[in-house]
Amino acid sequence: MWAFIERSRGNFNLSLVLGQSALEMIALSQAFLRCAITVNQAYCYSALGDMEAANREFHRAEVGGRECGSGYFMLLGIISQAKIQLEQGHLWAARENCRRALRETELALLPVMAHAHSVLGQIYYELNELEKALQSLRRGYELLETTTDLYFDNIKTELVRAHLASGELEQARAILEKLDQPTPNHEKTMVLESLKLELWLARNDLAPAIQWSNDATVEHSPGWLGHSEVRQLLIARVRLAQKQPLEVLELASKAFESSRQNRRTLLMLESLVLQAVALFTQNQPIAASQTLIKALQIAESEGYVRVFVQAGPVVAKLLVTLTDSNPLPISDRYLALLLSECKIETGGAVVLPRTSLPDRSLTALALPEPLTERETDVLRLLVTTSLNSSEMAENLSIAVSTVRTHVKNLYSKLEVQNRLEAIKRSQELGLP
Repeated sequence: MWAFIERSRGNFNLSLVLGQSALEMIALSQAFLRCAITVNQAYCYSALGDMEAANREFHRAEVGGRECGSGYFMLLGIISQAKIQLEQGHLWAARENCRRALRETELALLPVMAHAHSVLGQIYYELNELEKALQSLRRGYELLETTTDLYFDNIKTELVRAHLASGELEQARAILEKLDQPTPNHEKTMVLESLKLELWLARNDLAPAIQWSNDATVEHSPGWLGHSEVRQLLIARVRLAQKQPLEVLELASKAFESSRQNRRTLLMLESLVLQAVALFTQNQPIAASQTLIKALQIAESEGYVRVFVQAGPVVAKLLVTLTDSNPLPISDRYLALLLSECKIETGGAVVLPRTSLPDRSLTALALPEPLTERETDVLRLLVTTSLNSSEMAENLSIAVSTVRTHVKNLYSKLEVQNRLEAIKRSQELGLP
């Protein structure tokens, strides 16, 4: 009990010590109680920024929940692992964990399942698949609508973000007004500030945005790693709208360095994109392109799209210039996808190059048999990482033997004999 109390007070290290002592004293037969303490340990590690330890504890909670027949702890463990993977930029691994949770159909109506829909919605948002994002978030919303689950507000915030991205400003405003209540929760405060800022900028209402940015501070907030980086990027967006590129560069550079140390991929990408736009406005197109390429190379393996298209016409123009590069700094397939999405986002204002890039839909025609979704996930890891079969199995939460079967099938479909040949062939086809 004291471990839970100390965590609620923000004393995470003390809570960890008390929790470990409790686990050493509590019998293995009391599996449900041990699961609860394990989850508490995981939350403490997460608050302290030790995401590897947090992920380990959530995995233990998943296993323990399955062993003691607690669907709640099993699902909470799976979905919490997905949240960490999403935070660290592993979109595909996060998506697979969400789908693992959603496959537990006999538990489909449990409120905790709403978290899986929410994380999946966030993944679709980053892929710029906004309709799918809204569908997933609405499913989560419906599951929590009649409960007092504290996560309900999180789903509402993600719905606001998806509505804003879809240009549905009034729907976003209506939800945001219900959320905008005073709270001691630093993370919720930051999320609300971010959403209000996005709404102001979408409406080109700079006065309140500038007022907020002038009053904001960027000191570190205990209990939420990333607080200062998020604020730095929010202020940088306002300064960009104010045409103050030097301050944008300073803020975004600081945010990038601290985000890189904490392995927060999305914050890193947002930092680099802001820097690229600021450099372009300073008439430094080469430096801007180099900075954007750095972001693209980080983003490509997971397929990030939204972070680029939301940056507007400047990033779209820089992407167009990349089509003249030889060799291309990223795959032609990924570049074609981003150009296409930028054209949609800007209402056709982006003029695509005459030399068209390969269409993703044509890729499968070069294969004797299309790749399954799971084979595509395995191929992505083969091509973009140096993971071995055991590590890929852990990343995808499947058995090592299953990974080997997928690799064998991949080699057959790609008509190759080894990993190097598979990488070369996948590049020729614009896969994965």
